[in-house]
Amino acid sequence: MKKYLPFIAALIAAAIMMQTLYFKFTAQSESVILFTKLNMEPDGRILIGILELIASLLILIPKTRFVGAFLGLGLMSGAIFFHLTIIGIESNQDGGMLFLLAITAWLCCFYLSFKPVVKIAKSILKKRSNTAILIGMGLISITSSKSLAQGCSDAGFCSVGELKSELSDSTEYKNKIGLTPVIGIGEDKTFIFTPTLQYDRQLNKKWSIQTKFTVNYANGNLGSTFGLGDVIQSCSYNIQSNRKIKVSFTAGVKVPLSNSNQKAAGRSLPMTYQSSLGTLDAIAGIGLKFHQFKAAFGLQAPLTNLYSKNGTRSANGFLRSEWDSIQANPYPSTNGFVRAADVLFKIEYNWKLSQKFALTPGLLSIYHLIKDKYQETKGDETFRSIQDSEGLTINFTLVAAYQITKRLKTSLTFGVPLVVRTVRPDGLTRRFVLGPEISYQF
Repeated sequence: MKKYLPFIAALIAAAIMMQTLYFKFTAQSESVILFTKLNMEPDGRILIGILELIASLLILIPKTRFVGAFLGLGLMSGAIFFHLTIIGIESNQDGGMLFLLAITAWLCCFYLSFKPVVKIAKSILKKRSNTAILIGMGLISITSSKSLAQGCSDAGFCSVGELKSELSDSTEYKNKIGLTPVIGIGEDKTFIFTPTLQYDRQLNKKWSIQTKFTVNYANGNLGSTFGLGDVIQSCSYNIQSNRKIKVSFTAGVKVPLSNSNQKAAGRSLPMTYQSSLGTLDAIAGIGLKFHQFKAAFGLQAPLTNLYSKNGTRSANGFLRSEWDSIQANPYPSTNGFVRAADVLFKIEYNWKLSQKFALTPGLLSIYHLIKDKYQETKGDETFRSIQDSEGLTINFTLVAAYQITKRLKTSLTFGVPLVVRTVRPDGLTRRFVLGPEISYQF
């Protein structure tokens, strides 16, 4: 009987997630009411449905069961969180049935993902040197967890082309598609969820292109928002060389899909709640690889704001004075916000523990070149500098990657701040960033 338990748990979890898909995809009133409460209707309803469908299919296949269970664990954790904070235990007079089903699916997914995680952990901890390094990483995370810092992927260029953390892929395949549901805690404990879909195409040995698409959900003490984020299109060029140092270049553009001025109760929300910065940005970078070490340099410069009349200032109209509430105090006013450029420096080490498992610790530095600007009152064309908004941010990052098959890979990215700039009006503040990824090559 014991050998059938994983199959039974997978069947139960998949059945629970799949039975809700009819309600989500056909816009039944029960599902519409629920996602309206979360301010995620209709895009969030459809997106969560697609993710649950993917998790259900993966969990039924033995080779991908761990990935499906891991994704399902994240989805059900989100469902339980929202039931306890926004929706309530009982939804649409169901007597708490939906909540109980979420807990049941969570337990099944936890059971299916627990053993593989323990197995990976044991393989790491076999060597004392590995244990010492992991303890050091843990201490760095603990000592910096109280800080706030600019998040990485939110601005755009930290995870584009050769600026992305080094995770070697098989050269047998030309295409790769990846899904990364990134979560983080932002300014004043705002919960931020940013699902990201990325497609990579290897054109030849030298050239490759990448397309990245994001959506964003934010929930905090001023309200909740859900909207389209950005499309980032980039290309990379690798210099073919027999030398030990490999050089690559990346160039791209970030196109905003929303106007950075979502509102609550008719009032503009801070940039923390916005799904995009609203700016058309140019991205450029260079990557250097030496054995297991990789360094990357990058620049992201706003060119114009696509949602403003003159192309300079942001459509965002948040002023703390309009809210007349102490809850708005942690957020800098960003009415007519003009954001400065960022430069990036990243260094990391690809630590291969086995044929299938690797850790990549690193340091990510982002320097905001000059002060951001805003307009103190509506209709005022005078821009004022936001004091202390320029400066350096340094994050500790860690990527854990596991090769399930030649085509299928999963990874988990974690980041916490070590050094921060004083004021971060762009809304990219994070106490931590956690991004599980599943990618498939073909």
